[in-house]
Amino acid sequence: TETLAQLKTQLASSVERVEQRIRIAMTLARASHTGIDLSREAATAAAKNLELVTGAYARGAVSIIDLLDAQNAAFSADQQAANAAYDFLVDLMEVERAASRFGFLVTGQERVSWHEELDAFFRRAGLKKVAP
Repeated sequence: TETLAQLKTQLASSVERVEQRIRIAMTLARASHTGIDLSREAATAAAKNLELVTGAYARGAVSIIDLLDAQNAAFSADQQAANAAYDFLVDLMEVERAASRFGFLVTGQERVSWHEELDAFFRRAGLKKVAP
């Protein structure tokens, strides 16, 4: 009976670790999903700034250094927006790995069902939707 109790404790511990890993992965995916929108907004703002600085440079109101800074900022913001989408996909794959369930191996209905379960989890936790 002592061995059985130890095995039950080990099982409960393993279940908790798996659940913890899934929760951490889901939280990271949620954060990186939010980062996509924020980085896209930053890229849009940097592009508008570049447009303004380019016009000011054409009028002689700013130096070439200001123009180069605006170009670098726009380029960097575009790269960060692309990386944010990539980071989200990596985090989403970690969620699937932690849950031992890979979307590309299931049917369309199973995928929809899984996303609905994710949405329900986040609603219960008072959080926004993570998955599309």
